Amino acid sequence: KNSKNTVIVRSTITTSNIDHLIEAIDYWHGLGIKFIHFETVDISSGRAISQDGIIVDNKYFLTKFFEALDFAEGKGVKIINSAYMNLMSPAETFCTSISGRNVIVFPNGMKTNCYKVDDDFDKNILKGIKKNNKVACKDCFAGYICGGGCHFRHRITTDNILGVDPNYCMVKRELIRDAIIRLWKGEKQILGKYFLDIEEIKKGGDKND
Repeated sequence: KNSKNTVIVRSTITTSNIDHLIEAIDYWHGLGIKFIHFETVDISSGRAISQDGIIVDNKYFLTKFFEALDFAEGKGVKIINSAYMNLMSPAETFCTSISGRNVIVFPNGMKTNCYKVDDDFDKNILKGIKKNNKVACKDCFAGYICGGGCHFRHRITTDNILGVDPNYCMVKRELIRDAIIRLWKGEKQILGKYFLDIEEIKKGGDKND
């Protein structure tokens, strides 16, 4: 608890822990943790493919996630999620892989922009895709926050790199809509309660809101 180092706990949400988010926040808060990163299990790779029954229903996830946000506020714990990463700095691209700032080298020597892309899929096609490349994203209120979402996931679920997974899109839109409402209600105060503050992390989480 007295360490000056900032510890961020990341938890992958599956059916085994979706009903224990508040319990987890309370436990980690008791250990002095101030930043918790929640993400649903990635359906495009890993155990979501090899294990059945671990993917959480989207609407149920949203219900439990919002409950966790409310609880975290009371504890002074900051919740992180990929839906928020462009919230205060809108962008046309979803991530650093898409913007071309990442170069990842696999053990076999293969180079790619994204760690998820490890098959014969064209590695360079991800680079530079912007939200306006997707028809479904052009007029979306969340377009410059979502940035079009994970294009590799869209490709897995729609078989089209420029397609949009409707379930994934719905979750992102609801998370962003809720975040905007919370910001509007709490103004700047909410930034210190829900979203990753880089300067605060550098200082060990001691900055006052």
